[in-house]
Amino acid sequence: MYFGDLDNNTRCYVAPERWRSPDQPRTKEEDLKGLPSMDVFSVGCVIAEILMDGRILFSLSKLQQYRLGNYDPSHDLVKFIPDQTMVKLILQMISRDPLKRPTAV
Repeated sequence: MYFGDLDNNTRCYVAPERWRSPDQPRTKEEDLKGLPSMDVFSVGCVIAEILMDGRILFSLSKLQQYRLGNYDPSHDLVKFIPDQTMVKLILQMISRDPLKRPTAV
């Protein structure tokens, strides 16, 4: 098992849609509202980390790049997870588009 990134501050499981630039203000209600699709994203990150022997899928900087479309996590997933069905599921769960993520049901 890989333990190189045990510092919890390096992991980032926050759905990309939770991030906004300063010029995109949110109402207080939006700050408090969490959607099930955000939880699916986080679970996808945790499953990936388990299947990659503890390697993190997203650091804060990688997540910001992913949110902007400048990082593709599929390369890391394919490199460390031999089961392509699981890779596909994780990629669906961490989709940048929350409407493309599967539901918990």
